[in-house]
Amino acid sequence: MPLPGVIFIDAPAPEAPLTTRADIALFAGLAQRRTGPLPAGVEAALIAAGWLNRAEKPQAADKRNLIEDLPAVPAPIESFAEFEALFESKTPPALHSGNGPAPAALAAAVRSFFAEGGQRCYVLRCADPLPPEDMAKDAADALAKTAAALSAIIPWHDGGSATPSASESANWRGLGHLLGLPDVALVSMPDLPALFSAAPHPPAPVRAPEPPEIFRPVSEDIAPKDPELAQPPITAPRLTFDGYERWARALASALEFLNAPAGGFLRRDVMLVAGLPLPDQGDPAFVSSTGKGDDWFAPVLELLTRPGRASPQLQLVFPWIMTSGSIAMPEGVENPEGAVCGLLARNALLRGAFHSAAGLTLQTARDTEPRLERAELETAPDAKAGWLGDRLTLIGRGARGLALISDVTTAGDRAQRAAGVSRLSGILIRAARRA
Repeated sequence: MPLPGVIFIDAPAPEAPLTTRADIALFAGLAQRRTGPLPAGVEAALIAAGWLNRAEKPQAADKRNLIEDLPAVPAPIESFAEFEALFESKTPPALHSGNGPAPAALAAAVRSFFAEGGQRCYVLRCADPLPPEDMAKDAADALAKTAAALSAIIPWHDGGSATPSASESANWRGLGHLLGLPDVALVSMPDLPALFSAAPHPPAPVRAPEPPEIFRPVSEDIAPKDPELAQPPITAPRLTFDGYERWARALASALEFLNAPAGGFLRRDVMLVAGLPLPDQGDPAFVSSTGKGDDWFAPVLELLTRPGRASPQLQLVFPWIMTSGSIAMPEGVENPEGAVCGLLARNALLRGAFHSAAGLTLQTARDTEPRLERAELETAPDAKAGWLGDRLTLIGRGARGLALISDVTTAGDRAQRAAGVSRLSGILIRAARRA
């Protein structure tokens, strides 16, 4: 019996809220796959996203896809433990003259991303890591291997292949997978510096201060050094002027892809975060009037801020950082882009991506290489910049430890240099795409 004055209407189901995250990163680089079955959660996510088709793959005895059969597709990762379930986080000990295994650059970046507050990323394994000591043995072989690795990450670099199209997913390779990752806001390629560095060699000896005399009982055991924490006897990736030129061209080709209409689909919402490589101060191009290899900032910054290379989608981070995880890496340092991507993700989640991240403390970094002096901070990359932090996202000592002291892009137009503005633009683009 109907109730007088009461009308029942079926309300439509509520629409899903329009969310556009600005904290998700893509890490593309070199990693060695583990063996064994794919973790169930990762397998389900890859199948749901269309990256993995079980019907087209031979099944293992337990009817599970195997990690070693995993194609070069972006794997969703929500913790460093998940990364280690899929990929080796360290290079084989044999690569380092008997020392313990050293963390790989991609693994170090992902580890620092989560340690700094990142919550979700994709990891795109493009090829296996390159043995640094093998790279020093044969120049021609090293050139061929680095060219192949670079082509795996940025296939269209130097005309190696056509720029991918959004409508042809079967042809996506390397960074081209961004066309199928609409939720990605940050991109990192932490292996790039090593692909353009000079052949690794023993680092310059540093004379340590003499320790004070300490008398111990004869029976006291002295613990041996942990080989897992031993630094490889080679330099970190360091670039000559020519290496910087080739590295800058690789970044430019990545930026060109982000802004090229790929089947009508642009990725102008993505920020490319790259650690500015350390210099090879033995390069004659960097030798100053004092005879030292310290005159590198000015020519390199001029190289990077030329028209066509400077971009509101590019953040160059400097200097490199020392963390608890980088102790066993060459020179004890790691590329800072993974940590900064994590800090930017933390900033987006807690404060909003449009806020500047300058002033936020890095939770994992304990020192930098090099330590920037005031004179270097005051270096002006060009006539439109007042100090180094006008074009570089800098890490320096703050009141509570190491922190970002600038959060900028390399854009030539000063109005586009605030990285928060570019991140906000990215949010609006992703929202418009989903609307």
